[in-house]
Amino acid sequence: MRFWHLSQLCSFFFLGAALSGCGTVARVATEAVVREKQSSDSAATLSNYVASLAPFEASKVGPGLMIFEPRGPQNLQNFGAGCTRWLQFHVGGQGELGRTPSLRAYPMARQPLGLSDYRLNFDKAREAAKYGGATHFATSEIGPNALKIALYELASASAQKPAARFEIPGTPAQIVEKLPQFETLIAATLRVSQPKISSKVGASAQEMAILGAQPLRLEYQQVLEARTQQQLQEIARREPLAAALSARLTGFSSEAARDAFAVNAVKTAPEIPVLCAEMLLLSPALVRTHSAKIEALEKRFPHHLQLTTARASALFAEEEWQPALEASEKMVRISPKNLHAWWFLGENLGDVADAKRSARYASDIGLGEWGTLKDLYARQSAAYRHATTLAPRDALMWAGLAVAATFAGDDSQAQNALDTALKLDPKCGEAWRWGMQMTQPKWGGSVDEFKDFSTKAAAHSREFYFAGLDVASVLHEDNRWSEARPILEASMKVNPKNVDVLCELGQLLHHEHQIQPAEKLYRRALALDPNHIRTLNSLAEIEFHVHSNPKKGARIAAANLEKRPKSPKIARFREKSDRKIGGIKPQPNRNSRPAPTLGIENFGVFARNVGAGRLSLFGCGFIPPLRIYFTGGVVFPKWGFTSLIFSESGRL
Repeated sequence: MRFWHLSQLCSFFFLGAALSGCGTVARVATEAVVREKQSSDSAATLSNYVASLAPFEASKVGPGLMIFEPRGPQNLQNFGAGCTRWLQFHVGGQGELGRTPSLRAYPMARQPLGLSDYRLNFDKAREAAKYGGATHFATSEIGPNALKIALYELASASAQKPAARFEIPGTPAQIVEKLPQFETLIAATLRVSQPKISSKVGASAQEMAILGAQPLRLEYQQVLEARTQQQLQEIARREPLAAALSARLTGFSSEAARDAFAVNAVKTAPEIPVLCAEMLLLSPALVRTHSAKIEALEKRFPHHLQLTTARASALFAEEEWQPALEASEKMVRISPKNLHAWWFLGENLGDVADAKRSARYASDIGLGEWGTLKDLYARQSAAYRHATTLAPRDALMWAGLAVAATFAGDDSQAQNALDTALKLDPKCGEAWRWGMQMTQPKWGGSVDEFKDFSTKAAAHSREFYFAGLDVASVLHEDNRWSEARPILEASMKVNPKNVDVLCELGQLLHHEHQIQPAEKLYRRALALDPNHIRTLNSLAEIEFHVHSNPKKGARIAAANLEKRPKSPKIARFREKSDRKIGGIKPQPNRNSRPAPTLGIENFGVFARNVGAGRLSLFGCGFIPPLRIYFTGGVVFPKWGFTSLIFSESGRL
């Protein structure tokens, strides 16, 4: 990475302030201040941070269990998976099993362990259990007349010899009926003091197969069929496992619907810590609405990994930064070998730093506040470095280290971590996402470097959120606007459901006055996401300015304003639409000289009147008292610019 010398940047900054486009120069300059401060302190990392997070005594935490899905006949695998998930959820839901990994441990282990599914043999199951920080694991087999389970202890001297074997004989319906008995037996084998939670299974054998057929995590832009969502939510009224799966996999029409679902789910089995944890992750509002029940569980099980994870997430949602960090650090103390816990801690340290920085440049941050940020970045880097030592094949941990090292000022480590992540997993979305940030000019990269990396990232856009806005903005600022088009088109070809890329490409065509194809892309984007803010805003502008339909533009703007009630830009657009519809002209302030305006609403008319098919705006200004305004290199003594409307990407 290359970074400009601060003195050079300062001189360019003062020159650029008098020119159009000085915002780009200013941003690079202020980011250089960030980089210089970070680099000067890069050696002062908190090497003892990991050591300070001493694990809790095992007796205080309790064991952790992972039960893997069974192998067997194809027609029985989903049913068997549903049964083992039920046992994992309910036995692991015992409060005394504090180190039981969350459902997130399964999907996160897929890349580093090379898993295609979770029907694992002994060797892979043992490896996955270590990855999740568990103390015990179980493999299983499903047949036409029985479900067989073998329970192992990782710390045992003879780890390959089962600590216990269980066989549940009978038809699928009989196996389901007997599951609570085996929940009790497994818990007793693990020496759990309160081995019994539920008395029956709230799902039939057929419904258990539905629960076993669902993924544990949806990929980017993946959605469940409406019928499957309805089935899950129906079963969720009776079975806590279904509630947890439905919460993770089902979209909700509103926050109120989501919160209502979480409340009802907790009512089905408020004594299961795992269920409360999953619902807290879904709806942080439960901290307030059901605080008594949750606090009672936390008091009863103060070292429960999943409850602690959920509490940390809820505190972050409430912007309670310090308690949230303490809860995140408690997670790794509960389960020091759990990779999800270390990843969560690193993410949260970065989120707190971002919140404290609040998108400001270094010039806006005091020395005392900068010391806090430096500490957070150093701790984040230390957390991810430790995670990579625990799981050297985990691309996600290396991608996290790339982010952390960048902010900690260690550019060499950041680049090495990024390269390692992409080598381990060429489809690692987090690595591609951050690489698109690292190669931007604001971090010392060049426009060409950024363009080349973005071109490669576009070819993998199905695997991650492709930041089309970044591509368009960087190239636009360098007057290379047209070069963004093939990159966006490539990304759209790979992932036609990327709403942001559809919108960005539409805005590019809009900018080039290709209105009809731009509208088609906007409508494709809205078919995928009817609430996409930037797309709705772009359509409103077309209706208002191109089609001369202020009423329709106002309706779109009104709906958009409901989604973003604090947006001044949308509010101003709605106000202008309402004025044009009603024939109302704004009244000037009689105590001051009104500035003549050429807003975007009459700019198109003005351009046509002067015979311009396309005018580019690169800056404006005036010389008092002559009030001469400069636009596009042409001087117009009677025109000024006070209310231009730009899209969020910084263009008309």
